[in-house]
Amino acid sequence: EPTRNLFQLAQIENNFSLFVAAVLRASQGTTSVFQVLSNSSALTVFAPTDRAFIDAGFANEAAINAADPDVLANILTYHVVPGRVFSTNLTAGEITTVQGGTFS
Repeated sequence: EPTRNLFQLAQIENNFSLFVAAVLRASQGTTSVFQVLSNSSALTVFAPTDRAFIDAGFANEAAINAADPDVLANILTYHVVPGRVFSTNLTAGEITTVQGGTFS
């Protein structure tokens, strides 16, 4: 929806409550992931679902709130790509994330 930013969209989806909690916790460190997601409409987020957080060892919101904010920011910004990327735009090769890492 053009009237909502990426963070607001994640808040209304049922499967991203741990992602929302992680964004808020990460924003207490040196990188405000909340600002990253709120200030630009030209981003693509490969947002981890609640199941992905659970599988990564964050069983609930309390576990996320106990985590180092900078570690969470590093994880979350690895899942953000500059620009609007659709599945039809994806080709073989590397994509550089906001965090600076790449994936294929």
